[in-house]
Amino acid sequence: MMAVPIGAAGGHLRAITIIVIIIVVVIISCPALPCLPCLPALRCPVVPAGECYRADKLLEDTIDNMLTKDKEMTSTRREELRKIAAQAGAYKKEELGGKLAELGVTAPATGNALTPPFEFNLMFTTSIGPTGDKVGFLRPETAQGMFVNFRRLYDYNNGRLPMGVAQIGNAYRNEIAPRGGLLRVREFQMAEIEYFVAPDSKA
Repeated sequence: MMAVPIGAAGGHLRAITIIVIIIVVVIISCPALPCLPCLPALRCPVVPAGECYRADKLLEDTIDNMLTKDKEMTSTRREELRKIAAQAGAYKKEELGGKLAELGVTAPATGNALTPPFEFNLMFTTSIGPTGDKVGFLRPETAQGMFVNFRRLYDYNNGRLPMGVAQIGNAYRNEIAPRGGLLRVREFQMAEIEYFVAPDSKA
């Protein structure tokens, strides 16, 4: 479990008013795109909840398909699209929405229109303490504990560097599209090794 100050100090959190959004691992404030009729928040009585898509990956996949299928596309246009795909992960949600609209992207599974990209929290929130007034998160990765406890680990190693620390344990991520494979599940075991060296001596 990880408290908000730890996540903030470690660069995991970015506060927007009272909303806390993950910026950890590969996905930074991951924009998801649910189909308009399938958006669960709309509680649509007609269409059941459908797939959500990572906006940057949807943009990349769309461009890959365009480059593969359109044999008559000019080299200038191909280069332009390749640059857009290369920058997909760096776009802000508004820029992603603009690029997707410009290319006329629809939901791959249904062909439905898509909502504007929105930020998706990949961490599970919980309450800490008897009053429940402190917000915490189930850890999205295991290495954070090594850094939080660095001083104690350093003392255990008799104050010497370099030092290697290994840890294994459960981590939890609120994945957009969990699957039965190795990566897209919501609870999984991780093993990590961190090496600490003195900045002025790599020996």
